[in-house]
Amino acid sequence: MNKPAGKGTKLPMHQDRWNYLSKDPLLTIYTGIDAATEENGCVILIEKSHHKGLINPNHTSGFLTPEQAEIHCKENIKKIILKQGDVVALHNQAIHGSDINRSNNSRRAFSVCYMDATTTKTNHRNKEVYTPVFQNADRLVNA
Repeated sequence: MNKPAGKGTKLPMHQDRWNYLSKDPLLTIYTGIDAATEENGCVILIEKSHHKGLINPNHTSGFLTPEQAEIHCKENIKKIILKQGDVVALHNQAIHGSDINRSNNSRRAFSVCYMDATTTKTNHRNKEVYTPVFQNADRLVNA
């Protein structure tokens, strides 16, 4: 992820998912390469929102409509302020977004999204179109 100094786009409130996958992701590990501040567009999280389940299953990337955001993003707002090198684990159904970078400092991060090893890419009709590279991922864990 990269929000250059004085730039970067606003990322509307959403839940991490992609409808071309057979299963939704489980967890994202976000590592701050740079500090994340309110001024440089830190992540904004709705605490405990993962308990609501999937809000907009019809959107290809889990973005909430403005009406849904109005309903679900009024309370429990938490700005994820991080020092360089801090790590945060996010449930993929947690509602979150971020603002543009209004500072003179970049906000870069390394983000890894963990999924079930049997997840496959689909053609939007839940028909498998390829087999994942790590189809025997359980062997890697025990190696």
